Amino acid sequence: MRHFYILAFCIVATSCGSLNQYDGLFEPKDIEIAEPRLFRSDSEDYWHVVGQVRNFEGRAIQDIMIGIMLYDANNDVVCSSFVGISVEILNPGNTSDFDKTFSLKECPGVKTFKSQIDADWAD
Repeated sequence: MRHFYILAFCIVATSCGSLNQYDGLFEPKDIEIAEPRLFRSDSEDYWHVVGQVRNFEGRAIQDIMIGIMLYDANNDVVCSSFVGISVEILNPGNTSDFDKTFSLKECPGVKTFKSQIDADWAD
């Protein structure tokens, strides 16, 4: 199976950008993590990382996992985890959401985050 990875990077309370890393199987525009955000609800003791995966490729993808790493001000990882998207197979032209929560107590001092896609072709 062929795997591909896309990495997105954001700084809390600033604008987000993305850096697509790929191994020659895709153009960077073909699969993307769109609108990744890290936020904390005032009424909750959790960080939320949310976003969407968009498939601009002409083929379906499956087994999609988003790796998320939270960093402190020293750029040290304070927490990391994986989350799936809301569909099993992401068909061409479609978008699917992801949402991952992290406990504030377990992840102190978060300032930035990175997210990365891991997936396979569906055929």
